[in-house]
Order: sequence, then C-alpha cells, then structure tokens
Amino acid sequence: MERSQPDPTHVFDSIVGEVDDRDRMDSLLSSADDRSPFYLPASFFDARPELAQIALAAQARLTAPDAVFAKTLGRISAIVPPSTRLPALVGGAGTLDIAVAVIGNPGVGKSSSTGPSRDLVPIIDDEVLTDVPIGSGEGLIDAYFAEVDEIDPNTGKTIKVKRQTKRSVLVNIDEGSTLTELGANRRGSTLFDVMRSMWSGETVGMTNASIERRRRLDAGTYRLVVCAGFQPSTTKAILDQLHTGTPQRFLWLRADAPNAPDVEPAWPGALRFKRPSVYTAGSEIGLDPIIATEIRNRRRLTLRGEVTVDPLAEHDTLQRLKVAALLAVLASRDTVNLDDWALAKTVTDVSRANRTWLTDLHNADQRHAEEAANNRHVRRELAVVDSVQQRALDRMTAAIARHVHRATCEGGTCNRRCAARSTAGRDRTIAAVDDAIDAAVNLRWITVDEDVVKPGSARPT
Repeated sequence: MERSQPDPTHVFDSIVGEVDDRDRMDSLLSSADDRSPFYLPASFFDARPELAQIALAAQARLTAPDAVFAKTLGRISAIVPPSTRLPALVGGAGTLDIAVAVIGNPGVGKSSSTGPSRDLVPIIDDEVLTDVPIGSGEGLIDAYFAEVDEIDPNTGKTIKVKRQTKRSVLVNIDEGSTLTELGANRRGSTLFDVMRSMWSGETVGMTNASIERRRRLDAGTYRLVVCAGFQPSTTKAILDQLHTGTPQRFLWLRADAPNAPDVEPAWPGALRFKRPSVYTAGSEIGLDPIIATEIRNRRRLTLRGEVTVDPLAEHDTLQRLKVAALLAVLASRDTVNLDDWALAKTVTDVSRANRTWLTDLHNADQRHAEEAANNRHVRRELAVVDSVQQRALDRMTAAIARHVHRATCEGGTCNRRCAARSTAGRDRTIAAVDDAIDAAVNLRWITVDEDVVKPGSARPT
C-alpha cells in the first residue's frame, strides 16, 4: 500500500515552530535509511508529526528512537482504560495490553530510554501505577490491590479490606535477566503464565486462597504493560519458551541508533494527543473494514490448513492490531485506519527480524557449545588411548631390557626376535615392538648391533 510522506520541514515546524538552522534539523528527521531490517526506518518516524516528535525526543536525550518509541507505546497503553477492547474478529475481543523488550549491549542505553518516554507521556492518575518492579505472578496481580476502609455490614465498624484500586500497572525492568530469573529459572514460578494470560486480557487471580488473600482480576478490568531491557545473551530463557508463546508476545526493538546525529536537537516537549470519548467511556475500537476482512481471510485459510503459521509468528496479527490501535490513540482517533495498519506492520516486521536474529544467535551458540563438548570428549578419548598405549610401551621396554640382561648373565645371546618374544602378547596388540626396542636403547638399557641385542650401560630398576 502506497503512502504519501509528509514534508519533513512541515513535520518539524508542527512540533517546535520556527528554527534558525533548518537544514540541520531537516536532516535529523530525514536521515538516510540504512535499510537494516533490525531498526525502524527514518520513513516510519517521518510519516507523522507525533512519530517525528518521538524521534527528536530520543535524539535530544542521546537515546535510540526505536527504544523510546517502544516505551512510549507502553505508556500510551497504560493510560487507555482497560474496558477499551479490540474487535472480536478471531475468538474473543482483544486488549491493548502489551510487552516490549528493548535489546542492546551493556551501556548502550536500554534504561536511559525510559526518561524521554516518561516526559513524552506524563502519567498523573491515581489508578495507574508506573515503574513497578517485577516479582512473582501472584505479586503482579497483587499490585492492583490495596487496603481500603469499608463498613462491616454486620458490626457497622470500619474495617480494612483488600480491593482493586488500580486499573493499569506498568512494569519497568531495567535488566531482563531479573525477569528470566524469576519467570524461567525459579522452580514453580507462575510469573510467565500470569503475564501471558494478562497480555491476552483473560481473567486471572488466586481463587483457591483464603478469603483474606483472594485476588481476582476480571477480563476488561485491568491493563498490564511490561517494558524490559535485555542484553542479547540474557534473552535465551525467554526465547526458549517458544512453545508457551512467551517470546511471541513481546515487541523486540533495539536500544542502539546507528544513525544518531552529531548534534542533538532541542527537546520537543511532551506529546499532545487527546483520547476520543470512546476511549474514556470504554468501548470497542473501530476498525477499517478492509483490515477486518484481511484478518478474517488469513484466519480462514489457517483453519482450513491451507497456510501454515510459523510458531514464532503465532501472535503477530494480534500484536500488529494492538500496535495499530495505539498508533490511532496517539493520533487522537478512535478508529484504526489503513495507515495505522501499514505503520504497525513496519513495527512488527522489525520486531520479528530482531526476534529471529536473537533466536539464530542462541542456536549458533548452542551449536558451538555442542561442538566444543564433542571436541572435549574426543580429546579425553584420545588421551585415554594415548595413556593405554604409553603404559603398554613402558611395560614392553622394561621387559625387553630385563630379558636381554638376564640372557647375557646366563651366557646366552639375544636378537630382535628373541627380545620381542619377551613381551606380553596383549601389549604387542597395543604398541609396536620396534618402538619399545628404540625406547630401551634411548634409556641405555640395551644396545643393538644389526640383529644382535646386548645389555646397555644401565638397567631397569
């Protein structure tokens, strides 16, 4: 689908007004696309004023536009009421709960991208809890609850009870290894199970606990956003859960920026967008009929077995729809249009490329580890063979020397054949007689003159 691109000068002017060095600022917004599949292209940020503003905000704070966009998308999700749902095209209605994974090497700025996103989308709402540390699955649910005062209907006295007081929780994890340690490496952990269910907007809770500890979040009453920073090496535990659908639920974007400008632009200010009334009231998000038809047709082919879905792409359509809806919110609209759908595809394509790259990286590491283990095994086996052979050679060398010295003492003579017969047959199957004779000569235990073998100046102890 072809999309007309706005003039970069107009985009910049719509954000910060007149500038003195217009050529330099235009170049920031329209820098050459490096065509890398792992980064959102410049054309993506140039497509809309609000996206260009996010890129400028990232550059102003020396952070990556992709990472700031990911975390900004998370904050937008957090402020949309959880009663706002995606159309029920496949199965039930979808939600806007999202999880983003910002990947980068140490020091590249995974955590620093949180600051610009926080300033782009300030959240001042008592029902939205931000920057929540991660814990157990039960603890994640409990974050929505707090003790409140209520009147006991039986006694008329004020009592403390646990009630849901938060509608949205934004979990911010600076180091993803914490998430993998709690979710994948801790025995009996329910963290990933709960996160997957909440991403899908299902009812979650602990219904078997005592009344005092019982927690239940009904579908449509909560929003969960997870923003995590990962080093590539710490993503393995997440990616290994392919069969559970955990890695498919994350948006994978990068924390580095190969096209970072030499001179930073001025801070462009907070994003200014308004939520349409449909979001405030809680309702179903509108969807262009062409998008709905596309999704239904793809699902129909899958049901018939006419297309095979890559396990890694299992949730890509729903992920794309979530991103498209959040882009519509950012544009102050209550309906997802074709432009939102196209921009969302760019995001999910980049996410898929990064996820595939990480998977290939870990597979290569696994192959190297297996090859190294095989090589160590071969070396150990060779060492064992060498050791057995050396011991046989040592026995043969000593046996030959003792035989030659004894034969001489008894007035006899010895030749090579005689010396060979003095060794054990089992040793001759492992080591060579000639090697044993040469070793005995080197130790001066024997001397050899053509075929005659005589005692040397030394003898074996």
